[in-house]
Amino acid sequence: MTPTVSPPPAAPKKSNNRGCAIALVVAASLGVLSCIAMAGVMVAFGTSEDGKKIFSGVGKALDAVEKAQNAPGAAEVAAAGCPQAGVVDMNDMMDIVADFIDGGAPSDLGLMVFCQGGLLDTNLPDCSTIAKAYLSAPDRPVTEFMVEVRRQGNNRPLCHEEYDAAGTLVRRREK
Repeated sequence: MTPTVSPPPAAPKKSNNRGCAIALVVAASLGVLSCIAMAGVMVAFGTSEDGKKIFSGVGKALDAVEKAQNAPGAAEVAAAGCPQAGVVDMNDMMDIVADFIDGGAPSDLGLMVFCQGGLLDTNLPDCSTIAKAYLSAPDRPVTEFMVEVRRQGNNRPLCHEEYDAAGTLVRRREK
């Protein structure tokens, strides 16, 4: 018997990757259409009465945060060991939310001096230390104020105290 020689197997057909290209074009088109749709929704929402209120509130809140961090006494509070420190005029905060509260917002709420640390910060100063630091600011307003120390992500403050304009403790809220 003579061995039979088989012809070599045919070379596999080279793929031209058209399927991948089509899938990429379809995915990119869907992404672009999604972005256009989202932009349309944002424009529609932004031009509605409620949307204007919300966008205005967000802008005012960002301005209030910047103002709080640069307010008289904020630097002294930060120097006392606060990673995030500020002095907020609570009346400004109520102006931000007044459009969303039926009957208007309360007034004459005073100042809040805050100290906020990260979730894992364990050496945050107590309220009396923050009050002393705030009182040391030469250009601070002479008015009653609240002090609050908290960790980020925690709804309950570590301490919350209220002081008169001279810095005398008026009230301590229990934890």
